Amino acid sequence: LDHFKKFNDKYGHLFGDEILKYVTSTLRMTFSEQPCSFFRYGGDEFIGAFSDAAPKEILHLLRKCNYNLLHRPFLSRNKFYRITLSCGIVSFPFDGKTIEELIKKADEAMYLSKRYGRNRVILASKIKYLKLLRIFIAIVSIATVCCSLFITYIRIIQPVVNRIKDG
Repeated sequence: LDHFKKFNDKYGHLFGDEILKYVTSTLRMTFSEQPCSFFRYGGDEFIGAFSDAAPKEILHLLRKCNYNLLHRPFLSRNKFYRITLSCGIVSFPFDGKTIEELIKKADEAMYLSKRYGRNRVILASKIKYLKLLRIFIAIVSIATVCCSLFITYIRIIQPVVNRIKDG
């Protein structure tokens, strides 16, 4: 759950428990036709176990869950709160053969979801691609800045320097 600790710290644990119930009901609603089980893994982390479901199908359903959370905000104390999820999806045995390996990969994908702005779902199989994409974007950004500086030098600084030298 995104920012769950902030809600817990600001409004108390009873409020946090209400958020957990709300999210659980949204998960049940979203996954009502999918054989699965959800387990609370940590304070704001859950593990979902799905039998006979392709990762892309789970990706679609978790995105639908985020959509449902967004369009069905949490109401408490006559105020609406937006609750979102950042998720990482792994597939057995493709992403790992042990529970520890799967949880490690799911955590890595989930933290990438948070790093890329939260309220996202990332397949662990796409982690390498996303890291390469991030490096590519950084390189393109640096190249763009360098080109801008070069153009500024050619169009503005060099003519001024030439006038000073000639003047």
